Amino acid sequence: MSDLKLAKHKKKILGLKIGIPVVMVVLILTSFWIGNNSASTKLEGEKVKYVDLVKKYDDLEKKVKSKNKVLKETDSKLDDTINNLNDIKDDYDEAQHVISQKDKAQEELDNLKTEIKDKKSELSKLKNELAALEGKVQETKEKPKVLSAGRFSVNKDLPEGRYKAVANGGNGNFIVYDAYGELKVNTILGSSYGEREYVYEAVEGDQIQLETSVKFIPIK
Repeated sequence: MSDLKLAKHKKKILGLKIGIPVVMVVLILTSFWIGNNSASTKLEGEKVKYVDLVKKYDDLEKKVKSKNKVLKETDSKLDDTINNLNDIKDDYDEAQHVISQKDKAQEELDNLKTEIKDKKSELSKLKNELAALEGKVQETKEKPKVLSAGRFSVNKDLPEGRYKAVANGGNGNFIVYDAYGELKVNTILGSSYGEREYVYEAVEGDQIQLETSVKFIPIK
């Protein structure tokens, strides 16, 4: 009987000896599983964060590329605008040069016209002096032009040319101013007093003032 109890007691002790390591193993395995599961969960969380970062980085990179593309297009348009402005400036400078040349040419032309008028006036005076010295006046076959007392303009009321001016039945002043307002002729025409005739070179721009009717006879 005592042996049977002893055997049972030994069996319990043996069961306890076997049970303790098993429990320990189970506990260790459970702890490892919990730790591994926690690490896995943490790792999965980090993985999710990394994926999000990569996605955000890709999105930012796309945005940067898009902005760079827009910037390049803007730079290209700016370059085109600058080139157009340079072309416009070149055209403007050329136009200004042409205008300057035109103004210079116009000034030279005006000076030349003035010089020609001066020479014509001098020539007219010389011809009048020569006619007076020679005492010879040859009339042309053109019809004389009669102007009454008043004010007249050469090429408007009297064609340019050389004339013998004679009073047409009266007496009065015969005055002519050139295009510059200078006195060119100042005499008295008349049959009773003053000059019976006066050789006059009519030039464009001359202003004639008559105080009596005068006949202008074309001469050579």
